[in-house]
Amino acid sequence: MVILILLVFSISQLSFRKQEDIKTQDISSAQDAETQGTFSTWDAETGSLKRYTSYEEMEQENNDKREKELEEYNKAIKGTIVEQVKNAEIPSYWDKNQLAQLQDGEVVVYSQKSDDFPDGFLLWVASLVEGVNFFTVGDFNSDGQEDVAHVIGYSGGGSGFFIFLLFL
Repeated sequence: MVILILLVFSISQLSFRKQEDIKTQDISSAQDAETQGTFSTWDAETGSLKRYTSYEEMEQENNDKREKELEEYNKAIKGTIVEQVKNAEIPSYWDKNQLAQLQDGEVVVYSQKSDDFPDGFLLWVASLVEGVNFFTVGDFNSDGQEDVAHVIGYSGGGSGFFIFLLFL
Protein backbone atom coordinates (compact mmCIF):
# COMPACT_ATOMS: atom_id res chain seq x y z
CA MET A 1 0.00 0.00 0.00
CA VAL A 2 2.82 2.39 0.88
CA ILE A 3 4.47 1.66 -2.44
CA LEU A 4 1.23 2.41 -4.26
CA ILE A 5 0.86 5.74 -2.44
CA LEU A 6 4.48 6.69 -3.26
CA LEU A 7 3.92 5.76 -6.89
CA VAL A 8 0.77 7.91 -7.14
CA PHE A 9 2.55 10.79 -5.41
CA SER A 10 5.54 10.54 -7.80
CA ILE A 11 3.29 10.50 -10.86
CA SER A 12 1.40 13.56 -9.63
CA GLN A 13 4.69 15.41 -9.02
CA LEU A 14 5.89 14.61 -12.53
CA SER A 15 2.61 15.80 -13.97
CA PHE A 16 2.86 19.04 -11.96
CA ARG A 17 6.44 19.64 -13.16
CA LYS A 18 5.45 19.09 -16.80
CA GLN A 19 2.66 21.64 -16.43
CA GLU A 20 5.12 24.15 -14.94
CA ASP A 21 7.57 23.47 -17.78
CA ILE A 22 4.82 24.09 -20.32
CA LYS A 23 3.92 27.39 -18.62
CA THR A 24 7.60 28.43 -18.64
CA GLN A 25 7.89 27.55 -22.33
CA ASP A 26 4.73 29.54 -23.10
CA ILE A 27 6.13 32.60 -21.28
CA SER A 28 9.48 32.22 -23.04
CA SER A 29 7.77 31.85 -26.43
CA ALA A 30 5.68 34.96 -25.78
CA GLN A 31 8.81 36.91 -24.86
CA ASP A 32 10.59 35.67 -28.01
CA ALA A 33 7.62 36.70 -30.16
CA GLU A 34 7.52 40.09 -28.43
CA THR A 35 11.22 40.80 -29.15
CA GLN A 36 11.36 39.21 -32.59
CA GLY A 37 12.42 41.75 -35.19
CA THR A 38 13.88 44.14 -32.60
CA PHE A 39 17.39 45.29 -31.91
CA SER A 40 18.60 45.60 -28.31
CA THR A 41 21.58 47.46 -26.92
CA TRP A 42 22.80 48.30 -23.44
CA ASP A 43 21.85 51.79 -22.26
CA ALA A 44 24.48 52.92 -19.76
CA GLU A 45 22.39 55.90 -18.64
CA THR A 46 19.49 53.73 -17.46
CA GLY A 47 21.50 50.59 -16.72
CA SER A 48 19.18 48.41 -18.79
CA LEU A 49 18.58 47.05 -22.25
CA LYS A 50 16.96 49.42 -24.68
CA ARG A 51 14.98 47.97 -27.58
CA TYR A 52 14.65 49.43 -31.05
CA THR A 53 12.55 48.26 -33.96
CA SER A 54 15.64 48.41 -36.18
CA TYR A 55 19.33 49.17 -36.19
CA GLU A 56 18.55 52.30 -38.22
CA GLU A 57 16.23 53.56 -35.45
CA MET A 58 19.05 53.16 -32.91
CA GLU A 59 21.52 54.91 -35.21
CA GLN A 60 19.09 57.79 -35.78
CA GLU A 61 18.60 58.25 -32.03
CA ASN A 62 22.38 58.19 -31.49
CA ASN A 63 22.94 60.70 -34.30
CA ASP A 64 20.24 63.01 -32.92
CA LYS A 65 21.79 62.78 -29.45
CA ARG A 66 25.28 63.45 -30.86
CA GLU A 67 24.05 66.50 -32.81
CA LYS A 68 22.41 67.89 -29.67
CA GLU A 69 25.62 67.35 -27.65
CA LEU A 70 27.66 69.02 -30.39
CA GLU A 71 25.32 72.03 -30.44
CA GLU A 72 25.62 72.34 -26.64
CA TYR A 73 29.42 72.05 -26.88
CA ASN A 74 29.72 74.70 -29.61
CA LYS A 75 27.42 77.02 -27.66
CA ALA A 76 29.43 76.49 -24.46
CA ILE A 77 32.81 77.27 -26.09
CA LYS A 78 31.66 80.20 -28.26
CA GLY A 79 33.77 83.26 -27.48
CA THR A 80 35.98 81.39 -24.99
CA ILE A 81 39.57 80.27 -25.04
CA VAL A 82 38.33 76.75 -25.85
CA GLU A 83 37.67 77.88 -29.44
CA GLN A 84 41.41 78.51 -29.77
CA VAL A 85 42.16 74.97 -28.61
CA LYS A 86 40.40 73.60 -31.71
CA ASN A 87 43.39 74.81 -33.75
CA ALA A 88 46.19 74.29 -31.23
CA GLU A 89 49.37 72.29 -31.65
CA ILE A 90 49.32 68.96 -29.85
CA PRO A 91 51.92 66.28 -29.18
CA SER A 92 52.32 63.66 -31.88
CA TYR A 93 50.94 60.18 -31.26
CA TRP A 94 54.37 58.65 -31.87
CA ASP A 95 56.74 61.30 -30.52
CA LYS A 96 55.62 63.55 -27.65
CA ASN A 97 58.38 66.04 -28.54
CA GLN A 98 56.99 66.53 -32.05
CA LEU A 99 53.89 68.71 -32.50
CA ALA A 100 50.98 68.45 -34.93
CA GLN A 101 48.43 71.14 -35.76
CA LEU A 102 44.76 70.53 -35.00
CA GLN A 103 42.37 71.89 -37.59
CA ASP A 104 38.87 72.41 -36.23
CA GLY A 105 39.59 69.96 -33.42
CA GLU A 106 41.23 67.11 -35.32
CA VAL A 107 44.37 66.05 -37.13
CA VAL A 108 44.94 63.11 -39.46
CA VAL A 109 48.56 62.20 -40.23
CA TYR A 110 49.53 60.08 -43.23
CA SER A 111 52.86 58.58 -44.22
CA GLN A 112 54.83 59.89 -47.16
CA LYS A 113 53.45 58.93 -50.54
CA SER A 114 55.04 55.98 -52.29
CA ASP A 115 54.47 53.76 -55.31
CA ASP A 116 52.67 51.21 -53.12
CA PHE A 117 50.67 53.90 -51.30
CA PRO A 118 50.07 56.85 -53.66
CA ASP A 119 48.10 58.73 -50.97
CA GLY A 120 50.26 57.50 -48.12
CA PHE A 121 48.79 55.38 -45.33
CA LEU A 122 47.23 56.44 -42.06
CA LEU A 123 49.81 56.83 -39.30
CA TRP A 124 47.64 58.30 -36.58
CA VAL A 125 44.63 60.48 -35.89
CA ALA A 126 43.66 62.69 -32.93
CA SER A 127 40.53 64.66 -32.12
CA LEU A 128 39.10 66.68 -29.29
CA VAL A 129 36.26 64.86 -27.57
CA GLU A 130 33.54 67.41 -28.18
CA GLY A 131 31.10 67.54 -25.30
CA VAL A 132 30.33 69.93 -22.46
CA ASN A 133 31.67 67.43 -19.93
CA PHE A 134 35.05 67.00 -21.64
CA PHE A 135 36.76 70.31 -20.94
CA THR A 136 37.23 72.85 -18.19
CA VAL A 137 38.66 76.35 -18.09
CA GLY A 138 40.70 77.89 -15.27
CA ASP A 139 44.08 79.36 -14.34
CA PHE A 140 45.89 76.04 -13.73
CA ASN A 141 49.43 77.43 -13.66
CA SER A 142 48.70 80.66 -11.69
CA ASP A 143 49.97 82.95 -14.45
CA GLY A 144 46.84 85.11 -14.45
CA GLN A 145 45.60 83.78 -17.82
CA GLU A 146 42.86 81.29 -18.57
CA ASP A 147 44.03 77.78 -19.39
CA VAL A 148 42.09 74.86 -20.86
CA ALA A 149 42.09 71.21 -19.93
CA HIS A 150 40.42 69.22 -22.72
CA VAL A 151 40.00 65.50 -23.32
CA ILE A 152 41.59 64.36 -26.58
CA GLY A 153 41.52 60.94 -28.20
CA TYR A 154 44.35 59.41 -30.22
CA SER A 155 44.41 56.36 -32.47
CA GLY A 156 47.36 54.82 -34.25
CA GLY A 157 45.17 53.43 -37.01
CA GLY A 158 44.28 50.21 -35.21
CA SER A 159 41.32 49.36 -33.01
CA GLY A 160 42.62 51.28 -29.98
CA PHE A 161 41.39 54.76 -29.05
CA PHE A 162 43.48 56.31 -26.31
CA ILE A 163 42.18 59.15 -24.16
CA PHE A 164 44.43 61.86 -22.74
CA LEU A 165 43.89 65.13 -20.92
CA LEU A 166 45.43 67.98 -22.86
CA PHE A 167 46.45 71.17 -20.98
CA LEU A 168 46.82 74.38 -22.97
